[in-house]
Order: sequence, then structure tokens, then C-alpha cells
Amino acid sequence: MNPAYSRYIYGYYTWRQDLDGMNSWGPGTTQNSRGNPFEDLDSEYSDFFLFFPHVGKPLSTPNWEALREGIDDVRYIYQLEKLCNQKLKEHPKEVALAEQFLEEIRVMCDFDERSIINDFGAWTPERFNSIREEVILKILQLKSL
Repeated sequence: MNPAYSRYIYGYYTWRQDLDGMNSWGPGTTQNSRGNPFEDLDSEYSDFFLFFPHVGKPLSTPNWEALREGIDDVRYIYQLEKLCNQKLKEHPKEVALAEQFLEEIRVMCDFDERSIINDFGAWTPERFNSIREEVILKILQLKSL
């Protein structure tokens, strides 16, 4: 029920665990529904969907949008790692700084994931955005060399 958890799992968690990707077992199913899947107030517990089935195209949810942001986060990270490998011989100092930053992100990822499930914890939207901005800055710095 926490978009930050979806963003983290599909982004930095996937990267930190050295996975090629992440996939939901049934993002549009109504299997977890308790009552009418389109009426969240008809049960003590919330229904969970990544998107709602709809005529024409699915209706996204905040978790679906957060998942997409997580995928974008990890794509930026992979781009930075790729540039580090490409620029290592010609610019070892600059690459070392970028790799140190990547290591700092890895350390941030080493926590008990359960602490983010129902609360943002340290992984607030602002934190995600500031990390992404720093990753983009490092990418641009290495590309300019």
C-alpha cells in the first residue's frame, strides 16, 4: 500500500540484489480483493492493485506510477555503471568518485525492507529524487570527459 516501497523494490532493491529485473505475479488481478475490487471501503482491509482493469486501457494507481519511477531509477544507475566502465582507463579519478557514490547508495539499500512497507522510512520521495538528480549529474560529468 506504500508507493515508496514499490519504487524501492522495482528500483534500488533490484539493483542492489544484482537482479536483471522484477515482475509482479499479477498486477491487474482481483484475486486479493475482499468484496468488490473497485470498492475499497467494503472491507476492513484494502484491495491492492497495481492497476485497475478498464475498457480501453488500464487505470494506473500511485503504486503503478511508483513502480515505473523505480524502473527509471535503476536505468539511470545502470547507465552510470556503464559509463564508469567505459571511462575507467582515461579518467580513473572521476570514475572513482562516481563509484564511491554508487557504494554510498548500496549502503543505503542495506536495511530491513520491512521497515518501508507501511511507512516511507528514510526512503521518502524527496530522497529518491535527490539520489536520481545526483546520479544524473554524475552521468553528465562522465559523459563530458
